[in-house]
Amino acid sequence: MGFNGRVCTQPNIHYEMKPFLATCITAALITAAPAAVVLTFDTDTQGFGAVDWNAAGGSRAWSSFNGGSLALNLASSGWTNPVAVLDLTSTPALQAEFNAARLHGGTLTFDFIVSQSNITGYSSAAPPGWFELVAVGNSDNSPAGGGGWDQEVLNGPAGFSGPIPVGPTVRNISMGLAGGAPAGNGSLSFGPGSGWGQILFGLNSQTGSFTSAVVHIDNFSFSANPAPEPAAGGLSLLAAGSLLLRRRR
Repeated sequence: MGFNGRVCTQPNIHYEMKPFLATCITAALITAAPAAVVLTFDTDTQGFGAVDWNAAGGSRAWSSFNGGSLALNLASSGWTNPVAVLDLTSTPALQAEFNAARLHGGTLTFDFIVSQSNITGYSSAAPPGWFELVAVGNSDNSPAGGGGWDQEVLNGPAGFSGPIPVGPTVRNISMGLAGGAPAGNGSLSFGPGSGWGQILFGLNSQTGSFTSAVVHIDNFSFSANPAPEPAAGGLSLLAAGSLLLRRRR
């Protein structure tokens, strides 16, 4: 067999390779990469607002702690209900990720930071039996049975049971994002047809174990999975490109 530039030759057979074939092969290997929205809270709360209907439970504020973070100020121990809320349609970038996550799933990651020195009324002799962040995914039920109020208590490795360290302790949290009915599986679910969505944070702790507390959220990242269509489309291009190999006698 001989090779001459763009033409491969063999007795009685002639193959002509089109440059577009290389493009088809490249396209088949490319999938859409998620464009995560990352909130580092360097100078403000970056869209996290107060929960108006739960003013008695606490508040949220920007903090210079950890180089900038979202502070959750909890007015008491026990079940505080959410004190901070993020509208997932508040910016074009966040809305695009939210829309994609409802359809293809995704990942929410953030740091949950707790320090005994930020807990008023803490007793080393009687520490809280549990001290857990609560994350909520909230959206409309669209279609019926999907979305709604999906409340996840982050216990186990994500929470604290027993003594809380004096210095800051970071829990790196990773949660799945999905479209559909709440499953209670540590992932946040949103209605696949939802026109709006929210993420809320609160706390669950043992009642009477402290007077008030401040915990922090940092390095918040909301990322949708890539859509499968671009890869499938690339394979279609590959199939079409293969037709550009002409066999001539």
